[in-house]
Amino acid sequence: MKVEKLTKSHDRSTFRCGRDELDEWFRTAAMQAQQRNRSARTTVLVDDDTVVGFYSLATHAVAYAAAPPELVRGVPRYDAVPAVRLARLAIHEDHQGQGLGERLLATAVRDVLAAAEHVGIVLTTVDALDEHASAFYARYGFVRLELERGRPALAARIKDLQATLGT
Repeated sequence: MKVEKLTKSHDRSTFRCGRDELDEWFRTAAMQAQQRNRSARTTVLVDDDTVVGFYSLATHAVAYAAAPPELVRGVPRYDAVPAVRLARLAIHEDHQGQGLGERLLATAVRDVLAAAEHVGIVLTTVDALDEHASAFYARYGFVRLELERGRPALAARIKDLQATLGT
C-alpha cells in the first residue's frame, strides 16, 4: 500500500466507508476542495490502484478561551490558537479493522509536523462524526473541545501526537 496526494486519476466512485457524508464528500467535493478553492488537501491510501482510505487537512484556529488549559499551557495568549484541522479521515469498509485508520492518522500528523516547520501550528483538531469516532481520536490523546455544529470537536497538541504516534 502507498500513500499519495489525491489526483484526478484516483477512482473515487467505488469508495464506501459506511458513512454517507464521507463517501459523498470524497466522491464529489474532494478534488474541488483541493484544486478549485484550495480549502483542503486530501491524501489517499492506495492498494493496487484502489483507494482504501483518505484524509483531508485544512487550516484552522481554536479560540483561546475554548481550548482546555492543558492544550494551551505555554502558548501566547492571543485570540486564537493556530491549528490544522483533520477535516476527514475514512477507511473503505472492506479494509476497516486492520489498523489503517491509525496509519493514516500517523501520516496526517507527519504532514502537520512538516507544515509546522514553515508556519506556526500548535494544535491538530478534528470534528468527530459521532461518539465512536470521538473515542478513536481520544485513544491518541485528543481531548474534547466544545461541540461544533452538533458534533464532538477534539484537539491535541501536535508535539503530544508526535510522541503518542511515534512520528
